[in-house]
Amino acid sequence: MRASDKIPGVVYGPQFASLSITLAKREFLHVLKDAGESTLIDCVIEGQKDPVAVLIQEVQFDPLSDQVTHVDLRQVDLLQKIEADIELKFIGEAPAVKAEGGSLVRAADTIKVKCLPKDLVHEIEVPVDSLATFADVIKVKDIVIPAGMELLSHAEDVVAKVAAPISEAELAALAEKPVMDVEAVAVEEKGKKEEEGEEGEATSKEDGKP
Repeated sequence: MRASDKIPGVVYGPQFASLSITLAKREFLHVLKDAGESTLIDCVIEGQKDPVAVLIQEVQFDPLSDQVTHVDLRQVDLLQKIEADIELKFIGEAPAVKAEGGSLVRAADTIKVKCLPKDLVHEIEVPVDSLATFADVIKVKDIVIPAGMELLSHAEDVVAKVAAPISEAELAALAEKPVMDVEAVAVEEKGKKEEEGEEGEATSKEDGKP
C-alpha cells in the first residue's frame, strides 16, 4: 500500500466505531501542511453519501525515513464543543531583540481552547512588539483569541519573552573547563584507604580483648 503512494489509516467517532481507510499520500500531506491538527476537514469516504467532518487526531512517522506510516482521523459532532490545542504563530520583531540584542524565547507553541468545531482555526497570531525590555513578557491572557473560543490554558502562563544576550565574561566562564588534579585525587584516595585500614585494625583488636 505504501509503495503505491497510499497511507493506511482509521477513522472513528459517533458514526464509526473504527473504520479502516486508505489515503492518497500526496493529497494528505498537502492537507496536513495547510490544516494541521486543529482545522476541520471534510473527508469523503467511499460508500458514504455525505462528507464526514474530521480532525487529524494522530500522525505516525517512520523514525528512519520520517515518512507517514499511519493516520488517525476523528469524526466530530458539529453541535458539540471540543477541546483542541491551537498552534501559536509569533509575528513581528520584539524591540528588545532589535535594539538590545536579546533572543526571543518561545515558552509555549500551543494553547488549549474549547469551542465548536466550526470555530477551530489552524493557528493564532501573537504579535511580539510589546516586548520592549527584558522584563516584559507575553502571557496566555494577553493573546487575542477568535470569537467563539473559550481559553483553557492557565491565564498567567508565559508564552514568550526576550532573554538578555550573554556577556563576554559569561561566555569566557562557559568556555573554561575545570582541570582535575589527578595526582591530588590519587593521594586523597590513598589516605582514605589507609584510614579505613587503621580503623578496621583497631576494631579487630578491641573485639579480641578478653
